[in-house]
Amino acid sequence: MGFLSNLFGGKKPKETCPICGQPMGFFSKTELTDGAICDSCVARAQSLIGNRLIAEMSIGAVKSVIAEEDEVNAKLTAAFGNEYPNLFKAEFAHPITPKATEIGLARAKLMKNAVAAKGTVVSGSFDKGTVTVIRGGKTIEAELFETAPFTDGEDVESTLAAHLYKGAVGAGKQAWLILNGESGVTSGDLVGSK
Repeated sequence: MGFLSNLFGGKKPKETCPICGQPMGFFSKTELTDGAICDSCVARAQSLIGNRLIAEMSIGAVKSVIAEEDEVNAKLTAAFGNEYPNLFKAEFAHPITPKATEIGLARAKLMKNAVAAKGTVVSGSFDKGTVTVIRGGKTIEAELFETAPFTDGEDVESTLAAHLYKGAVGAGKQAWLILNGESGVTSGDLVGSK
């Protein structure tokens, strides 16, 4: 150990992310134009900026994108948090009709003409059950069939077919919510549960 530590300069303290303060390992960070940030901040920012390359951004630009999203989420929580402690903001939604050969007959029947909404869990957590879709001050009761964390590059059909995730999706996470088709959930809607 003495030889190797002398050769490589001993154990160095881990870098911390300039955005969230979490320690970053060699393989758990991404280099930006003016420094590095942790992979969880990269994932948060990437979901907000779309197809732009995060590596071409500065730490300040990424920090402002995340801060802007946090501000919006804080306003949503302040407006609806008392009535709905669990809030989800839909970025987009589309109808799905999964095949029984891919997800099983029982799940396919349940999800026939369902809607898959991708978005962010603003507060609380989501699992199966009754939820409320909030659009323009009006509310619509809906049934939440399944939840799954969103994985970059994977569509909802692949996620459902893999069926590797069971359980609630918590605050700050990108997720898929599979709702009944009558919910009419669309881009920009909020989904709340008590």
